[in-house]
Amino acid sequence: MIESKLVLCLIGFVWVVCGLLQYGIVLAFYQKEFPSDAQSRAREDQIFAFFMSLFGPLSLIAALLKGMYRHGMQLGPTKDTDA
Repeated sequence: MIESKLVLCLIGFVWVVCGLLQYGIVLAFYQKEFPSDAQSRAREDQIFAFFMSLFGPLSLIAALLKGMYRHGMQLGPTKDTDA
């Protein structure tokens, strides 16, 4: 019984960590791949990255296979440097 709870906790932990990594990778990709729209679409990019992160390791593997990691990782929208 304890072993099954430990396994479930470990799976949950891995799922959350993969989700956070995926969120950062996808958000950085969309914010830096399309810099002209970064400020106006920041909220939509955050929402999309959040919903994709719910799929945990599955979406992380997909993001890595698509090459979205080339812009690194970020947890917030790109700051406006034109001001």
